[in-house]
Amino acid sequence: METDILNTCVSNISSSPQSSKRKYTYITRSPKIQREPFSRQLLDPTIINTVLQHRCQMNCFHKLTRENVLSIRKEYVPKSGRDKSLWIKDYIRNNIITLDTTRTTRWHIDGIDICKNCWMKATTVTSFKLKNCYKVSHGSFGISRQTNRMSSTLAWLSNYFSDICEKMPTKDEFHLPCFMLWKDILNELNNFLTKEGHKQITLSYFSHVSWKFSNM
Repeated sequence: METDILNTCVSNISSSPQSSKRKYTYITRSPKIQREPFSRQLLDPTIINTVLQHRCQMNCFHKLTRENVLSIRKEYVPKSGRDKSLWIKDYIRNNIITLDTTRTTRWHIDGIDICKNCWMKATTVTSFKLKNCYKVSHGSFGISRQTNRMSSTLAWLSNYFSDICEKMPTKDEFHLPCFMLWKDILNELNNFLTKEGHKQITLSYFSHVSWKFSNM
C-alpha cells in the first residue's frame, strides 16, 4: 500500500508538464491618413464657402465672392510668421483714411469695403497678429539700435583685441594669449565702463556682446 502511494507520487513529480502554446493577439492597424497642411486647408473651397455664410450686421460677405476670399488668402496664408506681420503692417499703413477729421483704417478686399471683423475672417488674420504686427522691423531687420554702453563696449573690445591679441595672417581671427582668461577681460571692461559712467555688464551680457563683436 505504502509502496503504491510512493510510486504514484514519484511518477507525478517526474512526469513532464504538457507544453502549452502561447497565444498571440494580432492587432490590425488602420492605415494612417495623411492630413493636408493647415495652410492648405484654409484655401479649400469648402472652407471658404463656410466663411461666406457668416453674416454680420452689415452683411459684408454678401458683397464678396469665393474668388475674392481665395485671392486674399493665397496672398497672406503661405507667408511665414514674420512676413505675415509685415504684410499686415504694410496693409494698415497703406489704407489709412480720414473720416470726419478722424484717421482710421479702410478694411477692404479687392476694393470692396467690409467691416474689420469680416476682413479678419476672410484673411485669417488673428486679433493677436493684428495687435502685435508693429513689433517687427521692416527694412532694418537684424540691425539693432546700439546704446551708449554698447557702443563704448564694442569700441573698448576693438582696441583691446588689437593691442593684446595675436592677429592671424591668413584668417580674420584674433587669438588670445594662453595666460589670458575671459573673466579677466570682463573685469577690465567693467572698470572702464565704471570710469565712463556706465553700468557694469554681467557675464551673460558679455557673452552676447562678444558674439556681436565677432560678427561685425
